[in-house]
Amino acid sequence: MAGRGIRDDEKIRRIAGNQYPIRMIQVAFLRQLVGEARRLDLSAPDTLKFCASYYLSRLKRRMRGFNPPAFAVSLPFAGRKWMVPLRCNECDYRVLGELFVEHPYRTGIVGLKHILDLGANAGYSALYLAGLHPDAEIACVEPVPSNLVTLRETIRKNRLNVKVIDAAVSETDGSSPLFIMDSADSAGLSERQAVEVLEVQTKTVDSILRELGWSRIDLLKIDIEGAEQALFKDSPAWLDRVSHIVGELHHPYTFDECRRDLEPRGFVVENRGGDETYHRVTFAATRPTAST
Repeated sequence: MAGRGIRDDEKIRRIAGNQYPIRMIQVAFLRQLVGEARRLDLSAPDTLKFCASYYLSRLKRRMRGFNPPAFAVSLPFAGRKWMVPLRCNECDYRVLGELFVEHPYRTGIVGLKHILDLGANAGYSALYLAGLHPDAEIACVEPVPSNLVTLRETIRKNRLNVKVIDAAVSETDGSSPLFIMDSADSAGLSERQAVEVLEVQTKTVDSILRELGWSRIDLLKIDIEGAEQALFKDSPAWLDRVSHIVGELHHPYTFDECRRDLEPRGFVVENRGGDETYHRVTFAATRPTAST
């Protein structure tokens, strides 16, 4: 996810240099966390869990073998409360805030029937989209084992109409090395900053559609840690079966390159903002003549 989000205290320290004492920076960051929890409308106990998930993740990095269990928080959204697993991994708290505070995947489109979530991670985006489109059928594609466990828990706890596909989306069917990043819950098909390598099944969008029995995708959400460049390259024909796209672009794939790949298939592409710290850009693409 890209966006304003929360900068952790180490990044704030690098930005501020030695201008401010580390204690002052830590206090400022705690205020950011509490402020984000308030914007999420979390209860006081859940605000404590939200903050603790970050600080325990920092402790986890420093203590070998320390693996705190996930919290569960109740998140008010779209007229109901959702049970959200919140892992201590330096990632979940940030993604939760970005999705449900900044709303990068809100489209204003109604009547969606089929939503494909590429890079579903812990299921927060599927939960968000299910809240906005309760009648839609949603399919989540996710290859990381730890994410699949949490994704299925998110689906089960909230009784979502979601199918899970245990694979990485790619330009070819088969298998590929999956490079696990330092956070253990983030991964990609490129070798950057990998700490572990797994062999995972890969599936094309066409194969996924055949498996689901769908003829079209009303909304494609994509956040696949850099693999979107290969997936969109040269305007592949499967894009003709997609009506709307929301997602995230990762360095070195730029917004202008994405626009050049999508426009030949009839999409109007919008830059929804970026985060230079994380080298990511959120975008949306739609067909002016698309119908659902």
